Formats: sequence, structure tokens, C-alpha cells
Amino acid sequence: MGRKKAWLSWSSGKDSAWSLEVVRRQGEYDVEALLTTVNTEYQRVAMHAVREALLREQAESAGLPLVTVPIPYPCPNRAYEEAMAVALRKAPAQGVKEKIFGELFPGKKPCHREEKNGSTGNTPIFPAGGGDNRPACDGKEERGTTARG
Repeated sequence: MGRKKAWLSWSSGKDSAWSLEVVRRQGEYDVEALLTTVNTEYQRVAMHAVREALLREQAESAGLPLVTVPIPYPCPNRAYEEAMAVALRKAPAQGVKEKIFGELFPGKKPCHREEKNGSTGNTPIFPAGGGDNRPACDGKEERGTTARG
């Protein structure tokens, strides 16, 4: 059986980049695209305010297409959830059934992610999160996961 197809939730930060590295090294999933929210007023990644141009460079460097989810600024939670649900409903048609999250220390987020993704046909995956992440993070710098602004 082949590897499972997934989209990776991309905040444009180091946790996302590291999760992509971990997923690729583990070999269980084929990341088909990077999924990110961009606010429509400033054309920046909602999570870290990174410009869209740098976001596109990151995706190009990773060799992956972008699935951008436009959201308003400011963005009420309901608007975010609706926009994300619309994007995620497209994933199963592309054979994508998993969504990978990059939180290294997700805390209570897995329950929230499972609840919100369940109705879209996507299963949330946390390859680098939960428990003791030190083994997953060992060698991050040696593997070339770096940040630039």
C-alpha cells in the first residue's frame, strides 16, 4: 500500500518547517500541499504576518504547491472556521484525507483540531507534537532547518 496523502498546515514558521522535515523523514505521508491562511487586507500569513512573497518562496523551496485560505482582518473565529472548512472539503477530492499540524508542543490543540477537522473528512496528524519532543527535534540545525526573514 502506498503512502497516505496529506496537506500540511503551514504557519510559515519553524514548527511547520520542522514538521515537514519530520514527515518526509518518517515516510508515512506524502505531503501534497502546504495549507495556510492569508488575511485579505494585508496579504500576509495570518499566523506570523509573513508576506505572501516569502510564503511563495517557502513553498517553492519545499517543492510543494500552496493552498491559501483567504480570511478577513480582523477575523472572527467563525469566519476562520468557515473559510478553513471550505478549503478542507476540497482535499478528499484530491485523495487527501489527512491534515498535518506542526505544533511541537500542541497541549490541548489536538482535541480542538480533531473536533474541527472531523466534519471535513480530514484526520489531523501531529508528527512532531505531543509528549517529549526532544528526540524529534534532535539534529534540527544539522539538517538545515533554519529561519530567515
